[in-house]
Amino acid sequence: MKKVNLGIIGCGAVVQSYHLPASKFARNINILIIIDKNIQLAKKICQRYDIPYFSDDYHKIFNFVDGVLIALPNNLHALVSMDFLKRGIPVLCEKPIANNIEGCEDFIKNKSRICYPPYNWTNTSFL
Repeated sequence: MKKVNLGIIGCGAVVQSYHLPASKFARNINILIIIDKNIQLAKKICQRYDIPYFSDDYHKIFNFVDGVLIALPNNLHALVSMDFLKRGIPVLCEKPIANNIEGCEDFIKNKSRICYPPYNWTNTSFL
């Protein structure tokens, strides 16, 4: 079985405490790259988890990943998710998808032009 090359966008406490430790048990996932505006933190995490690449710009990875985990501040979830979804790249996004109802409605309207739906891994008050 081919492994899924996954990019992780953001490397805060949840990624460090939960996602990355759990990824050791996922046999069909290869975490290819960590993206964070704090490039030194991204580099440190890559070294700790033997992840080959790091960057501070998620725009550089569109052609290299099969999917992404969005683990950014809430106000960036919709914007960054849409950038990947519009390119047909599946997204696993932390909650919430957007900060308000209008943001969720905009997300849903744009979704009609997208092949892959977003996946929100926990219940939220907005979506």
